[in-house]
Amino acid sequence: MTQAERCLYISTLVTASTRQPWKNCYDQLIQIHSDYFDLGIHGGPSSFFLPWHRWYLLSIENLLRQINCNVTVPYWDWGLEWQIWTNSIVWNAQS
Repeated sequence: MTQAERCLYISTLVTASTRQPWKNCYDQLIQIHSDYFDLGIHGGPSSFFLPWHRWYLLSIENLLRQINCNVTVPYWDWGLEWQIWTNSIVWNAQS
C-alpha cells in the first residue's frame, strides 16, 4: 500500500469504530470475532479459519465501503516473502 492508501484505510477504520451509524455494526463484528474465537475459528480439529475469515473480512470491507467506496482491506501476499517474511514491510513501524 502507498502511504496515501494506508492513511485512507486507517482513517476509514477509525470512522467505522468511533462514529454512528457505523460504530454499532463495527462493534457487532468485533463481538462476533470475539465470540467465535474460542469456538475454533483460529485452529483446532474442526477449524473453519479460511471460510469463516473470508466472510468476516468481506463484512468488514463492506462496512468500510459504506464510508468510502475506494477503501479495500489490505492484502499481504506472504508467498512472495515466505523465506524472509520477518523482514517484510508489513512489520515495520510505518505499516
